[in-house]
Amino acid sequence: MAQQPKAIIFDLGGVLIDWNPRYLYRKLLNTDDEIESFLRDVCTSDWNEQQAAGRPLEEGT
Repeated sequence: MAQQPKAIIFDLGGVLIDWNPRYLYRKLLNTDDEIESFLRDVCTSDWNEQQAAGRPLEEGT
């Protein structure tokens, strides 16, 4: 039988895990300008929030 978690940790300030989408996009795009353009025009914060809230990927795409 699987154990139930005893604690849940929310790392809202990025203290435990240093995550930035630029880490991934540096591997996929050629320049910092391309990364910034992609984040500004395609994968915006608003788009990401809607996806995180449950919007279907097909709709977001």
